[in-house]
Amino acid sequence: MSASSAKLGDAGRHGGLRLLTTHARTSPSTPSAIELGLDPEPTSWANLVTHNTSERATRFREQLGLPIDKPIIMTGHQAQLWHPGILAKLFAAQSVASQVGGVVVWLIVDMDTNEALSLRVPVRHAGGAMTDELFDFTPMDKRAVRRATGATPAAQPAPIRFGPEIKPATPEIAERLERLHRAIAAHADESSIAMQVTRAIFDVLAPVSQSPTIVAPTKFAETDLYQEVLALAADDPGHFAGTFNDAVTNVPDSGVAPVSLGNEELPMWRLDDRGRRERARASDAKRGEALLPGGLLMTGLMRLAGCDLFIHGTGGRSYEPVNDRWLPHLIDAPLAPFAAATATLTLDFDDHQPATQQDADHAAWLAHHARHDPSLVGEDEDERKKRELAAQIESLPRHSRERRALYEQILAILERTRTEHAEEIRRYRNDAERTKMLAMEHRLRTDRTWSVALHSPDRLAKLREAIAARFAE
Repeated sequence: MSASSAKLGDAGRHGGLRLLTTHARTSPSTPSAIELGLDPEPTSWANLVTHNTSERATRFREQLGLPIDKPIIMTGHQAQLWHPGILAKLFAAQSVASQVGGVVVWLIVDMDTNEALSLRVPVRHAGGAMTDELFDFTPMDKRAVRRATGATPAAQPAPIRFGPEIKPATPEIAERLERLHRAIAAHADESSIAMQVTRAIFDVLAPVSQSPTIVAPTKFAETDLYQEVLALAADDPGHFAGTFNDAVTNVPDSGVAPVSLGNEELPMWRLDDRGRRERARASDAKRGEALLPGGLLMTGLMRLAGCDLFIHGTGGRSYEPVNDRWLPHLIDAPLAPFAAATATLTLDFDDHQPATQQDADHAAWLAHHARHDPSLVGEDEDERKKRELAAQIESLPRHSRERRALYEQILAILERTRTEHAEEIRRYRNDAERTKMLAMEHRLRTDRTWSVALHSPDRLAKLREAIAARFAE
């Protein structure tokens, strides 16, 4: 296990440091490796959890339909067909929930406008080369307007079609794509496309994971806590937004942009009549419009009253400290601690050994030199003779008859070996072409962002076991 420099957070419910950074890899970075990032050391996560039974937390959880009798371990992501790095957060949440007698809750970020039903698929063309194609299950007539996924109706998925002579890279991937299509279709009656894709992906994950309780920020408006926050934004929008900007400034590596005070922006969203998202302004809050939380406000409120440990990914680990410097200026209540989990898991194609550009360069070198080096086809004696003749040529005057005669002897040796070993030389050439193609595919074979829906249950189970093992140390 290697350790990187520690990230220091503010005191949470337990005081002390909120976040330490450790990383672990189960093996070197190869296409079949599983790489984990768990922060802080996972054996300490259970000690971070204290069940928040305050009146505010109890009311908030009840209004969201969440349990109030157990600690809540929360994580989540945008409503999309996410990759195993996101699944690692769920597995980590399940591990710590089992230790503290808690329940796992999945937060769908359904106020984002991402393409919920699209994913990249590794495919092969008729010639055999592997590339990737972007496939979208969204029906063509519903792709025109980019709306918040929580405001976009669910729909029957488009049929799986690729271009002529293009098919998924392996039969197993084709089968998994069909399974995903069936799962999406089974949830076409959900309240939104956000809920549809989330339910579908948990159906696909059923062999390796129980489906967690699901909650979405588009439901926040139904809670007393969110109405309290809206009142704060309406009563003093300058303080609401100004303290947010101050917090962003004090966490320079967060990647969060400040809101425009001159334009009276708030760190919240509003939806227009067509469901399109735009930045909320102070005037919107004063008019009592139904506003959605920004990403930071969403996780901050969940840490304030909705959960007892929040598990972020890599990005959230950097921006979440903004909440520790902002929300205390709005509401005098402690925030639940947060941790971070991520993983790298690559697809198992099971059809070729991977090759790097270095492999391709070496194969090309062999293919070229096999025509000029008889030892590469087993003719060591001819190679020795060739080198002796070449050494003699160097000692003779340029353009001399003797030099030309020796050179013709070298050509005769090479011509004979090329004729007698034409098949071996052809194999070198074919291997160079194949290795070049595999090296071009190396990016795809080492890509960590393929959807979990394309992975085999066995591979995903190995990820779950690797994470569980870290919590059991």
